[in-house]
Amino acid sequence: MFDFLSKIVATLILAPVLWFVGDAMGLAVGLMLGGGIDFLRSLSSPTAKSERKRIRDGHLADFIASTLLLSAAVIRADGQMDELELGYLRRFLGEQFGETRALEYMAIFRTAYNSDYNVEKTARNVAKTTAYETRLQLVYIMTGIAKSNFDLDDKEKVLIEKVVIWLEISLKDYDALKSMFSNDLDAYYRILEITPSASDAEVKAAYRAVAAKFHPDKVAHLGDEMSSTATRKFQKLQEAFVAIRQSRGF
Repeated sequence: MFDFLSKIVATLILAPVLWFVGDAMGLAVGLMLGGGIDFLRSLSSPTAKSERKRIRDGHLADFIASTLLLSAAVIRADGQMDELELGYLRRFLGEQFGETRALEYMAIFRTAYNSDYNVEKTARNVAKTTAYETRLQLVYIMTGIAKSNFDLDDKEKVLIEKVVIWLEISLKDYDALKSMFSNDLDAYYRILEITPSASDAEVKAAYRAVAAKFHPDKVAHLGDEMSSTATRKFQKLQEAFVAIRQSRGF
């Protein structure tokens, strides 16, 4: 356990992050990072130079902070730390950033989980400071966490729906993201944001519109680390389109 001085040091080191993400969320992130000496050491290591540059730019740092804070809010919504949900978050972080960095971020997550911060204010700050496609990625991760234990708790569902509003995500886009965790034909139509009554021409047009919105290039500003999750989301969209085409025979 570290003293208050270490938390101040962490906050000063990460001043660019605090400036970018806003006072409320920035302070929470700064205090959380003060609880992990490994993360502080990593900032001064040669291998962290590219990450420090992205922190200065703000994009990746903002995304990581948002992911950890909002994931903590979702996981604690039902009053318990579910191992399946934790496992989903760990795997996501490991896939994107490597196991060493994932362990550091999980330590920060645990601090967030046990911290008292305003989720609405955090989400609204994210809405002000990040691109819409970045926020779609956040909702996709949150939904994956909530659904990872095969039982979307009512409290988790209510919280995510509130966060979606605070993040200024359209309900159609949220429904599309939710449906990416299902494999039936009805879900495939929702992924394309249409109904089964749509014409073949409307199906093709819907696919092009949603593909433009969910394409991995839309989150390229987050760096190569985020490419696998963005690609997986896009592949689910393609899977939906192929399944609908096959069902219609065109």
